[in-house]
Amino acid sequence: MPDTSTLFGLSRRSLLTGLLATPTLAATVEPSAAQSDRPRWTTQQAQAVLTAKGADVLVHETMYVPAVETYIRGQIAEGRPVKFDAFMAHMKADHTPSEDVGRIAQEAGVKTLVLSHLTPAMTASTDKTWRAPVAKYFKGEIIVGKDLMVV
Repeated sequence: MPDTSTLFGLSRRSLLTGLLATPTLAATVEPSAAQSDRPRWTTQQAQAVLTAKGADVLVHETMYVPAVETYIRGQIAEGRPVKFDAFMAHMKADHTPSEDVGRIAQEAGVKTLVLSHLTPAMTASTDKTWRAPVAKYFKGEIIVGKDLMVV
């Protein structure tokens, strides 16, 4: 019989989630239930905390608000028909600000947070830029996800 104490190199209970929009889809992966991953729909950040509670790893999308604001203002300055407040309302409804990602991970008590689906997609940004707002609230390991990265 195979050893079920680890799954994909993750010990105990681990959480893989993509919290992008409301409602959001999160899937818990239990080593003893590897064949029956149970997706759960969550509608609030509080539910995300409950879903992630005690997980080893949380994979979560993040939005760096200052960069999004700079981008929108640049689009407006170039004459594009963008309304700042409307665009930010859309972004905040569909993405999670980095500080909130840190709060979710800390309150859930996860060990490792993997930042994924980095918004806006800024190739010039450093890992430090992505980690800093999250680290204000989350004291565990923070990994900035990259394309094709294996965690």
